[in-house]
Amino acid sequence: MAGGPFMWQLLGITVAFFFLQYGLIISLEEEILTGKFGGEYRLYLTTVPRFIPRTTSWSGHNKTSPLTWGKTFRTERRTFQVVAIFFLFIIVKATILR
Repeated sequence: MAGGPFMWQLLGITVAFFFLQYGLIISLEEEILTGKFGGEYRLYLTTVPRFIPRTTSWSGHNKTSPLTWGKTFRTERRTFQVVAIFFLFIIVKATILR
């Protein structure tokens, strides 16, 4: 099995890395968007969850609908690539160590 005796430690490290990476990305995006949109974006921050997307429209001034799942996945392309590369490394390591 990939990871061998350290599988659970690797899982913990992976989860911690994911939240660290996303935390850094979110804080940078919030800083940039606050500078660009000001008070309207601060209002948006108070009504929209950070990690788990809502399935209903935002009830602010703008009556836009949420992105479709397809568009949402396309915006997260880089994240999926990083996860895929990580799993590829684990598979290669498990194959080499057989």
